[in-house]
Amino acid sequence: MTAHSEDRESLFSLITDWLDGYRDSDGGYAKITREDVTELYHIVDRLVKLKCQADPDGDRPIDFRLTNLNQCWPNRFRDVPYDHKSPDNEVLQTLLNNTAMAGSQLGDFLRTTLSVNKLLKESE
Repeated sequence: MTAHSEDRESLFSLITDWLDGYRDSDGGYAKITREDVTELYHIVDRLVKLKCQADPDGDRPIDFRLTNLNQCWPNRFRDVPYDHKSPDNEVLQTLLNNTAMAGSQLGDFLRTTLSVNKLLKESE
């Protein structure tokens, strides 16, 4: 058995173990722990490493991020394309959209925080 085959078998075992911990929803998101997300991150990372050789700097052509929606807001930002590999204005449009989204989320957060603080002060 080759090292690549052994890595694949090991990865299949990790995936099977991860899937054995099925979680039901109670009407909201199913409960996921930090350990669940960390394990899944390592599984996806190994998938990428088995599929793609790293460049001379050690980087791989696929970047990923996982978000536990039980603990964090979903990531609504679009990936920003390389300027030299995209149509005119696509980079600028993507950056503007991402900035608008961040501003909107910040506004929502501040309105909520200020409203809660105001209610707390009024109840004192």
